[in-house]
Amino acid sequence: MFDLREHKGLIRRLVSEANKNDANWHWSLKALSKTKASIFWSYLEYEGHKPCFVIELVEDDDGCLIYAKDEQQLPPPVFRYEFPADFYRSVQIPEVFPKDFQVKVPFQEGHVTVRAIEIHPDRTQTTEKIVEMPVKDGKICWENSGCLLAMVLERHGKNGNIGYGFLTGSCLREGTVATTYFHDHHNLFVAGNCPEDMLLAVKRIQELQGGFLTVKDGEILSELALPVCGLLSEKSIEENGLALKAVRKSLVDLGYVHNNPIMSVGTLGLPVSPALKLTDRGLVDVKKGEIVPLIVSEKRNK
Repeated sequence: MFDLREHKGLIRRLVSEANKNDANWHWSLKALSKTKASIFWSYLEYEGHKPCFVIELVEDDDGCLIYAKDEQQLPPPVFRYEFPADFYRSVQIPEVFPKDFQVKVPFQEGHVTVRAIEIHPDRTQTTEKIVEMPVKDGKICWENSGCLLAMVLERHGKNGNIGYGFLTGSCLREGTVATTYFHDHHNLFVAGNCPEDMLLAVKRIQELQGGFLTVKDGEILSELALPVCGLLSEKSIEENGLALKAVRKSLVDLGYVHNNPIMSVGTLGLPVSPALKLTDRGLVDVKKGEIVPLIVSEKRNK
C-alpha cells in the first residue's frame, strides 16, 4: 500500500513551489497520515478563511488512486482591474464661455439657410434638412427655428476644436443633453435650447470626467457618470442601470421620441452612418464622405 508519509518531503516541496508560483495564493500542509494529506489554502480576497481540501489514497484492484475531496466551496474571487491614472483624466477641453455657444457669421443682419440634422424615431440614420434662420448682430438666431443648437467639443486634448450644428425632428423639445458616450470619436457632445444650460452640462461633464446627462432650467435632471476614459464606470451593474434608466426617462420627458433614445443620441456623431452627422470638425455628409459647411446660403441686408 502506498504510504503518503513516506513522501512528506515531496509533498512539502510541491506546496512550497505552489506558493512561489503565485503570491496571491497561500498553501500549507496541515496534516498527513498514511492515506490522507490535508492541505489548507487561502487567497488574498479571502483573508480570514481557512478552506481546505483532502488528498486521499484509495486502493482498488488496479492499485492506488489519488483524488481530492471535501474542498470548501467559496464564491470566486473578485479581481479589480486598476486602470492607468490618465484614464480618469480624459475630458481635456479648453475653458468654455457663454460666447462659445453662439454661431457667428461674417455679416451683421440678414438670413442664412443651414443644414440641420433631422432625427427619426425608428432608426439612427438621419437626414439633412435645410432650414432658414435670421441673423442679427453677426450671430445666427436659431432659438425660434424649431431646431436645437448642437456642438461637439474635441475632448482628447488634441486641438480644442468645436463643431457646430442644429438638430430637428424627433429630438428634445426642451432642455439639454450632453455625453462623452458618442460613437466613434467619443468627443463631448451637447445639444439644447438654452445656452446657459448647455454650458452647465459641459462643465458637469468635465467634473465627472465623462458621462451622459440631462439639464433643464439650471438643474441637472439625470446623470450617468462614466469617469474611465469618458466611457466606463466602475460602479455596480445595478447602480449604472438605474442611472441610465433615469437618463433615458429624462430624455423622453424632455420630448425625445425614439425607440432607443440613448443609442440615437450616441450616434449623432457617427460619421459612417448616413446621412448627416456632427464631429468636432463640423458636419459630415456620410454618403459623399465629405465635411460640408453648416451654412448653405446667405442673404445680407443692405
